[in-house]
Amino acid sequence: GGSYGHIFHYDGMQWSVIESGFCGYSINDIWGPSSNDIYVVGTCGLMHYNGSEWSEIDIGNDCSLLGIYGFSDSDIFVIGTEGLIMHYDGDKWEEMDSHSRMNIRSIWGLNPDDVFVLGNLGDGRHYNGVEWTWTDYQELGMPGNIFGFSSDEVFAVLDNGAVIQYDGKDWGILIQMNELTGVWGSSSTNVYAAGLTGYMLHFDGSKWDILPQITKEDIHAIWGTSETNVYIVGAGGFVSNYNGLVWEQQQILTDEDINGIWGTSAEDIYIVGDVGKIFHFNGTSWEEMDSKTGVWFSSIHGNRSDNVYAVSEGGPIYRYDGNEWSYVLTANGILYDVWVGPDSWVWVTGVQIDGSSLIVWYDGDSWDGRKVTHDAYHGIWGYNENSMFVVGDMGRRIYYNGSDWQPMEIRGVSGVCLNDVWGSSDKSVFAVGTHSSIYWYKSDNYSE
Repeated sequence: GGSYGHIFHYDGMQWSVIESGFCGYSINDIWGPSSNDIYVVGTCGLMHYNGSEWSEIDIGNDCSLLGIYGFSDSDIFVIGTEGLIMHYDGDKWEEMDSHSRMNIRSIWGLNPDDVFVLGNLGDGRHYNGVEWTWTDYQELGMPGNIFGFSSDEVFAVLDNGAVIQYDGKDWGILIQMNELTGVWGSSSTNVYAAGLTGYMLHFDGSKWDILPQITKEDIHAIWGTSETNVYIVGAGGFVSNYNGLVWEQQQILTDEDINGIWGTSAEDIYIVGDVGKIFHFNGTSWEEMDSKTGVWFSSIHGNRSDNVYAVSEGGPIYRYDGNEWSYVLTANGILYDVWVGPDSWVWVTGVQIDGSSLIVWYDGDSWDGRKVTHDAYHGIWGYNENSMFVVGDMGRRIYYNGSDWQPMEIRGVSGVCLNDVWGSSDKSVFAVGTHSSIYWYKSDNYSE
């Protein structure tokens, strides 16, 4: 089933469309004990197929129906909006007391006396043959499908890609699909991705592994100088360094969020954050720098110690000349990332006030800018001034070849927000984003 009332049937060799007469309706679920006894539910209500024709069944309720599950032709459960749960005993449909007003979206059961449903906002219910009781699964996402093998081994997927499991007592997270906000590596066989709630992954050239959580703070950026010198920065002034063996938290005298990091070497590192915070590491200690502003810095990059740029969410751009920070200009929008090329060209990505994308650049003489699409661009990385990659909302990704911006196709990425991009070369580039999405561009091909 699906949108617009479409129903498809597979006869063992091919799929074909079944004329249902439900054109214009959304079909949400399907179940049946045999090929001559099929039920579908949706905005059309409840429909039944007897092997030759479809007919509408009046269950005495006008709520939209979101799911159906049964154990026989005389033991069927239907779920829907506003906490609706109804049961069919082979003779009549009766509404059950779900003790909920949330939309109930998924259902599965081991037997008629052991049924699970999941609804909006973490609202789960279990039926023991007598009554429905509450089984909280926390507000982790919108529930999708649910399935199990026993009463203490039930699984469900959420709309954000997370997988949760019921162990007979509680629902817990089995697989967490967090938003990834930063990516960096020392090579294509040593890549790190980091994101919200301290979520981190490592790529060894063949597979990605989830790393042990060292913080619950959101990680905003990651950068390093080698495989034995990697930094992550994030919320609440969090900064940590990996020395090849362990992660060690750095002592930074601020509680403000740190949003960007870059440096020329292990003894020359800069971090930027909210309320104009900029700190510099000289190889021994971190010292706060005078930014002369209170803007919320979002990113930092440079090509020398005397040519460093920081961009902010409010639009102002600042530059460090080796002695002091100074104001450069204000772009009309929210700025997310900056990249400075070997020849001192500067490229900045963001979003304009009207929601359209913004790319601003400096060619060594003057600043210019343009709109490219209707979606924000978040991350930029370049191999050189003639080979640059930009990623953003709705899976947007473009490539600059030195003269023109060209769209890059990634299959299945349209609903993903890409936040950051990094490459070991212009033939091996990684992009990360929402739902723990990671995309790898290898020459002319992407892999997910």
